[in-house]
Amino acid sequence: MASNSRVGFCLKCGKWLGNGLKKRTQNQQSSNKYKTQWHIYVNENIEKLISISHSLDKPISRNLVSNSFNLCINQVTQGNIADFAKIFQIPKNTVWMWSKGKSIPQIDTLLSISYHLNLSVIEFLAIDKSHLICSRLINYDEVFHRHLARSSKNKAKIDSQFVDKYLLDILIDKTRTPPVTEIANELGYDRRVLTRKFPELCQKISQRYIANKKQYSQEKIKSYCLEVEAIAKKLYLQGIYPSEMSVSQHLDKPGYFRYKEVRNVLKHFQNNHV
Repeated sequence: MASNSRVGFCLKCGKWLGNGLKKRTQNQQSSNKYKTQWHIYVNENIEKLISISHSLDKPISRNLVSNSFNLCINQVTQGNIADFAKIFQIPKNTVWMWSKGKSIPQIDTLLSISYHLNLSVIEFLAIDKSHLICSRLINYDEVFHRHLARSSKNKAKIDSQFVDKYLLDILIDKTRTPPVTEIANELGYDRRVLTRKFPELCQKISQRYIANKKQYSQEKIKSYCLEVEAIAKKLYLQGIYPSEMSVSQHLDKPGYFRYKEVRNVLKHFQNNHV
């Protein structure tokens, strides 16, 4: 084992290799169950769409999609487009465009919306949907508001003493500089909760992460400069003009020249040797 290795953490990136805390494990199990249900839903609906595609005389019209969305918006949020967009985390202008028939959603978005409305895509796009969709949307509306009430009531209580020590330990640890988002995932909390409850510690962690990232970027660019200079010198000794194109052909990543520092190194070499 390397001298700077830590049990349970990746030697290269420093990330925790375990499943995290108990809360995170429970969230992961719930997430896996949701993903399984989602994949089954997607497979079944795509299969149904393919099976009926040959019987369609013409592509699904924007007007039909628009009618479906307007009915959904009326039933779920009483016609409030902004609230509907907020529920599904979609830009308000995008939902407005769908409701006006000016555009139609991608298939993955349509699948997601139909899934959360407890509908199949075919039911969502059905011409005669006055009874079926309304009844299901009312059911969805109840489930959604129950979920909101339950989420609000059962918000996880933060063990302030534990989290405070956890954040301090990360600041003390010089071998690991994770962003606040990564730490929040390890603890099983939302990033905004940590930044609100522990603003000073989170700010210090963020500043250290940004500084470390900047230092890493500078070191990387420095190594690119040395590599470009070495290749330019080699080409020059071979009697080949070290142009940007000729040097790029010998680089592992020709994209090095997107950095101004790298271009300046080559230009400096050309001015002094050619």
